[in-house]
Amino acid sequence: MIKLWQKNKIFLIFLLIVIFILPTALANDSLSSSHLICIGIAVDKNEDGYELSTQVVIPEQTTTFKQKLQVFSSTGQSLKLCVDNLNMHLGKVTALVHCSYMVVNEALLEEDLMSVLDYLVREFNIDFNCVVVATDKKAKDILVLSGELNNTQGMDLPTILDYNNTYLFSRSPNIDMVYSSFLGGSPNYILSVFTTAKEPNEGIDTKGQVQSASSGGGSQGSGGGSSGSEEEKDTVLVNNGDIILMEKGKKIGKLNINEAYGLRYINPDNKKFKISVEDFTDDFYTNADIELSSNDKLQYNRYYIKDGVPVLELNILQYMEICGIKQEEIKPDLYTANKERFTKDLANKVQEQITNEIISSVAMLQNANCDAIYAYDGFEKYAYRDFHKFLDSLENKKEYFKYVQIKVNIKVEHYKE
Repeated sequence: MIKLWQKNKIFLIFLLIVIFILPTALANDSLSSSHLICIGIAVDKNEDGYELSTQVVIPEQTTTFKQKLQVFSSTGQSLKLCVDNLNMHLGKVTALVHCSYMVVNEALLEEDLMSVLDYLVREFNIDFNCVVVATDKKAKDILVLSGELNNTQGMDLPTILDYNNTYLFSRSPNIDMVYSSFLGGSPNYILSVFTTAKEPNEGIDTKGQVQSASSGGGSQGSGGGSSGSEEEKDTVLVNNGDIILMEKGKKIGKLNINEAYGLRYINPDNKKFKISVEDFTDDFYTNADIELSSNDKLQYNRYYIKDGVPVLELNILQYMEICGIKQEEIKPDLYTANKERFTKDLANKVQEQITNEIISSVAMLQNANCDAIYAYDGFEKYAYRDFHKFLDSLENKKEYFKYVQIKVNIKVEHYKE
């Protein structure tokens, strides 16, 4: 027996651990029986105070792993009262550690976002990687529709945010970035804006009516039961590509997707997009409408001080190819194999169009004094001493971005595999 113990010491120790600990672990109640496991949160500011909504994971007992998302909400004059009401009515403790995103309405952004974030971080240890987004409707409705889409179609708001970050211009700041705007560096950032609608052609339909069921004492559950009066609600989650301009914890402006379109070219992650050149004429084309698609790009930004003025130089090599041509006059060369259709004049036209869009969008940011392209961080990194000399020369250091010169050097080439 002693020899057996010596030869199989590790195995026997492991066996003893399994015998004494495993039954106890299996007998413990799951965390979901005592806590609300929230993966999303929404905060609405209204005249009476706040409405706090949580997107909760509801496990289902099936032969395969399955879960659904449900939204519960409560109201109160403070966030603490909202949480207390939610806990009492549902008989569980709210757990926000696993929240991946947070939705806030514009009324809250008009006051101060930081007061809400500070409370959630201190009281609930909400993750600093939690992404913050905004809505011009009710934040709760965005949470409900995102949960419905997840339950019925396997799509949700975080998926749409990933698209915005890759193909548009939003960087979807998390709580850590919002705090950084207070502690140093650029005080500005942008929030993606989501809204709701009733028409399916305006966004993603949840394929059903969103219902609200009273849960007593002001706490509500959405997407579950159907008691109480029903009313027609928006069933479409809409992503228009609009953004809200922020300075620290407050809203300072708002741009729609057309006004901010040029910012996507500045986003290093945005390598794939389409652009239209209308009524184009050269030696090869005559009044042609041409659709082009980007395939890849190389980008290098330079930050330096020239004559006492900060200069942000955008050096972009953009690869594109033609994906569609509409022209009244039919030319045989358009259908000739191996014919070069990406002419030099077309490349120059695309360069000019992209440059103008970048300058126009950046000018709107400068008019709003919103450094949403984080020029401050670049100058601090590459021209720290000269940049701070420039800041010291300003009467108001907060207006530094208005004086930054944007220099665009873009070269468009035909993409060839």
